[in-house]
Amino acid sequence: MGRLFRFSKYVFFNLIMLTAAIPLFADETAAGFTETPRIEDGIYENNGHFFVIKDDRIETEVLKSFYGFWYDGEYPLEEAYDTSCLAQMEDKLYLDWWQRIELQENVTSGGVFWAPGSNIREYALDPYPVKERLSGWFIIQNSASENEGTRDLIYEIPYWKADVEYSDELAFFKLPDGTDAFVKKHIKFGDDVYTCAAGRRPVVRNHALKTSLPETPLYSGNTSIMVLGEPYLIKTDVTDMETAIASHNAIVYPPRFSTMDMKEPSIYKKLEEMPISW
Repeated sequence: MGRLFRFSKYVFFNLIMLTAAIPLFADETAAGFTETPRIEDGIYENNGHFFVIKDDRIETEVLKSFYGFWYDGEYPLEEAYDTSCLAQMEDKLYLDWWQRIELQENVTSGGVFWAPGSNIREYALDPYPVKERLSGWFIIQNSASENEGTRDLIYEIPYWKADVEYSDELAFFKLPDGTDAFVKKHIKFGDDVYTCAAGRRPVVRNHALKTSLPETPLYSGNTSIMVLGEPYLIKTDVTDMETAIASHNAIVYPPRFSTMDMKEPSIYKKLEEMPISW
């Protein structure tokens, strides 16, 4: 009995040590980005699509044809879409989001660099389109000004897609007090590399001082993620996509211009209402 107890204690102790050694999320990647938390499994939708997400992959797409009057069946993707370009806030998923990057070089200026977290315009049938230009943000909160007191300094950092080799180099620009502000020179998504500086020069090109961000920002609980604008997808209550499609497509409407006692599929109703251009 004593031998069995000692063996059980040994197994329990090693399980505890093994669990403690497994990180929930890596703190930082080699490129300087903190890893984004995984997307919750479920079915998400927008005006044009349903997406079934499982294990951080979009596995199935459903088109909402004719302005949503007809669900066009499930399309299992040959190669599931990666969701790393999505950020989640509660039950909403965003394509327009930024990741906070603390750079030691910005200790003097007190600024924070927000790097774009996605380059995808939308998820659609393969291949999905990517953006040619991105914006990063450099923000100094409560900056002192002789004429305006205290206000935030907000700089937009333009990035453009370029045929250059990715590197971890930094680029900089001058602040009004002469201090250097540093940002990442290159941003990479898959094989796409974006730069904010021309050639080998480490100087940010065409940065612009803004009065505010283009939309009211929302931040994650630990302020590592910032999103702007409307969500791209919202989680639904649907748990069975096949049943939801069959139920929706079974809806019928009476004809608009008839007194006959008859019904017709919903797709015809939308066809009647579609404008005709000559």
